Amino acid sequence: MSYSTSPQTLEPGEVSGGIAGQFSLNTTVVDKGIDTLKIAGYYATDSDDLTEEEYRELLDAVVAYALFRPSVAGEVAMRVGVFEGADVGIRYNASILKGDAKVRVWQSPDESSVVSVTAGIGQGGSLGPSNLKYITWQEFSRLDAELSIMYGYEEADFFRVYAGPRLIHTWLTVDPVLSPELLERIPEEYQKYRPDQYFRDENILYLGGTIGTMIGYKWIWLHLEATVMYTLFNPLILDRKRNLSGFTVAPVAGISVEF
Repeated sequence: MSYSTSPQTLEPGEVSGGIAGQFSLNTTVVDKGIDTLKIAGYYATDSDDLTEEEYRELLDAVVAYALFRPSVAGEVAMRVGVFEGADVGIRYNASILKGDAKVRVWQSPDESSVVSVTAGIGQGGSLGPSNLKYITWQEFSRLDAELSIMYGYEEADFFRVYAGPRLIHTWLTVDPVLSPELLERIPEEYQKYRPDQYFRDENILYLGGTIGTMIGYKWIWLHLEATVMYTLFNPLILDRKRNLSGFTVAPVAGISVEF
């Protein structure tokens, strides 16, 4: 979710590198977590099978937690100017590796204001938690395509601010395995399903924007930014569409150097 760079492109041959920390929270995890706690509290003292709707709610919660659980992630990034008005970058946070290209499309005569477009692609694997009470994800990978249109303004060589809309499209590849605990309590009408029929490959669409500021001088800069996106996600789970859409909030803080 991080942007963590100035919309102004680097000059050819210039290099920047940085580290950052990002916190992310999705409202769907909170909503589904509350439902799961209610169900778990009831069945802690009751051995009856789950009803169909309770079973579906638990599966919803597992998917939401696997994809959107609250997290704090460290990130390293590097950029290099390739030619006038364009640079390229790479970012890695131990889960996803992303590369992008940024192109300046407009600049004011005094060069204090700029608009740039950034397009990138990222690949991640083994993103789900290794051990869940109800489901263990054997394989879980994602491919991201990202597009950002960012306006930036620089004041007095020590203050930068930027903001703009962003879009991220994610293709998910999922191969789940049901745990023995859950198999024992599956409603009878679902026991005929194979594990690979529970969840399918899906798409997630993030729509929103980022606002941030950079404070520093010449070669060192402090980044502070926040991203808010609506997460559109309606996966097919047990042959029924489920609504796992919500808002994702991701504040970021980091330091970068330019030379």
